[in-house]
Amino acid sequence: MNKEAKEKRISSRGALQVSARCRLKNRQRKCYMTNLSVGGCLIYCYSSAAIRAGETLEISFRLNNASEEIVVVGTVARSMPFNRGAQDINHTLGIRFSDLTEKQKKTIVNFIHQYLADMRQDQAVS
Repeated sequence: MNKEAKEKRISSRGALQVSARCRLKNRQRKCYMTNLSVGGCLIYCYSSAAIRAGETLEISFRLNNASEEIVVVGTVARSMPFNRGAQDINHTLGIRFSDLTEKQKKTIVNFIHQYLADMRQDQAVS
């Protein structure tokens, strides 16, 4: 990640891989999240149709430390096509969350802190 991209982030992010679902243009799509903060996330989403910056979507996911599914609304801040094969069209989407409840913020922050602590412990053992 370049220095400019780091400076644009308001909240620290934790790298991860979490299965998620997103609802965009009244269609449910499977996706997976590769990083997360209280400000937003990065997801990979299958869609043969273009997904543009500025579009609103709903993302549903479950974190290990959460007793219930987290459902958030976000805006596509960045969209880049990601082709894994001739028939497999995906999009890498940078999402900015619109409104998180205090409970959702706390769940995400706690998850990231635990995830990063586990990563540091794993690296120390290696």
